[in-house]
Amino acid sequence: FVFVANSDVKLSPGLLSNLPRDVRETTRHDAARKCALAAEVANEPSECSPVLRRGLRVPRSRVKDDRLSTSALLSDRIHCASAKGRETAFSRHYGHFCAYHKSSFSASVMLTRLAISTVGYIDENFYAACVWDFDHSLRLCLLGFQERNVLYGNFVHRGSSSIRFSNKMEWPDALWYRRVNSSSADDAYAMMKWNRSRACCGGCKEPHNGMIPARRLGEG
Repeated sequence: FVFVANSDVKLSPGLLSNLPRDVRETTRHDAARKCALAAEVANEPSECSPVLRRGLRVPRSRVKDDRLSTSALLSDRIHCASAKGRETAFSRHYGHFCAYHKSSFSASVMLTRLAISTVGYIDENFYAACVWDFDHSLRLCLLGFQERNVLYGNFVHRGSSSIRFSNKMEWPDALWYRRVNSSSADDAYAMMKWNRSRACCGGCKEPHNGMIPARRLGEG
């Protein structure tokens, strides 16, 4: 698996010791599936390959030319299956693991090698805090990969305009947010993310669900 975490995240010792163990246990059948897919891909093209390509080998990551397929183990049998067929192709496997919260509120994610080898690589825009690589998340879903949310330990995410906790608690008065809020350099980021010059006004003491105050920013 590959561990992706935001650089401004602090993880508790319990999470770091238990999460990898959980991932290894849950993905113990992935290696056999990878071997089976590798053998299937090695024998392509096959009767499952598109007719126009049956005389050609599918360009894989190991091909040294300008053609590239990042989904090295996604066989033609799965790739060319119906939408319903693809939805069940990896339904017994997990694509990524989110620490403490669901992907939309997570700051650390583990991606399995099976998912990367079939769904494709993540790109430079993958941010673990929101699993912002929507294309990768969509492809995981289309192939039936499950998401596993684990509750081992906590994390603290020092975002660029707030401090966020992975369990519900009150936001300490003006901690971190007011320090950044006074900087005009944060305006562009806030405008991009919340379509306003500030995330909220005057600080806030709302319970947090890991990403934003439980009540919508700026209300009340």
